[in-house]
Amino acid sequence: MSYLAVTKGLCPNTISTYTSGVRDSFRRDGRPFVFFSDYRIKQMRMSLQIEWREAHEEKIHTETLPFTLDMLSTFDRLTTRGNMEEEAQFCCAQMQLANVLRCSECVPTAADHHVRGQDVKFIMQHSDESTFRIHPIDACKYNLDGLRSVEITVRSMKNDQDSLGYLYPHARRVIGEKVQFCLATAMYVYASRAKPLNEDPFLSYLLPDGHRRWLGYESYNTRIKQIAVACGFKGVNFSTHSLRIGGATLIAAAGHPNHYVRGMLRSKSDSYLGYIHLAMSSIIDSQLSLVDPSIYTMRDMLRLNPTASISYTA
Repeated sequence: MSYLAVTKGLCPNTISTYTSGVRDSFRRDGRPFVFFSDYRIKQMRMSLQIEWREAHEEKIHTETLPFTLDMLSTFDRLTTRGNMEEEAQFCCAQMQLANVLRCSECVPTAADHHVRGQDVKFIMQHSDESTFRIHPIDACKYNLDGLRSVEITVRSMKNDQDSLGYLYPHARRVIGEKVQFCLATAMYVYASRAKPLNEDPFLSYLLPDGHRRWLGYESYNTRIKQIAVACGFKGVNFSTHSLRIGGATLIAAAGHPNHYVRGMLRSKSDSYLGYIHLAMSSIIDSQLSLVDPSIYTMRDMLRLNPTASISYTA
């Protein structure tokens, strides 16, 4: 617990999730696990909570707001083409928003969850319509017209106790009224310019002098705040987490049920509900649903629960 708090810098709730996983592993292996209930461990957990609150008091009282798609448009407009750090920042924002990812799953941190070059595969199509896969380092060798989709593997997550990872496929989409950006295209264009190596972070890039760098958390977080200010908001209300909150809010505002939100967030608890910021249109639609007699009727109920009918016979 000390290692996770001091070396990894994780919050107490995340540490509790990890220790719960270890405890369950002991239980499944038939190993003694009663020491997990020792009062000293409970004291340690309480101490971590107190220290965390004291160190993050300002953050606790400052609500993190969601990043929206129109804010992403401003991000696009303020990104200098040819400035690879800014292009990496913009690509990261699109990856986070489109997949509802944690920042640590895109940008290298001590947690080591970030997507590497080898974790991204572009599906290309030959003239005979057969397909083949390439890594980002080879994107510059092919024409964008042959791109069909991208597959992103997030190899590990902070609450993935079995280390199974997660695969995110994205088909190439035509940008229009209902599609603001195409992640497959955005990542392919970035890869063509950045030329990330397989073992390097995907959001790394080649500088004109031949040196390689990768996107860092601090510069990315600062950029998110700058974009928020450019959109007329206080920077203190925004961080890299705003992209994850924004994705959850968009899913909920579109009318998808909460378990969809939870699935996209890969949440193990009900804490995901705190990520959802309701749009006014969603509130109005919800109110209208509560007075619409056609939405859910007795007939619907009996169709879904036929055994509840008095006339039901086995």
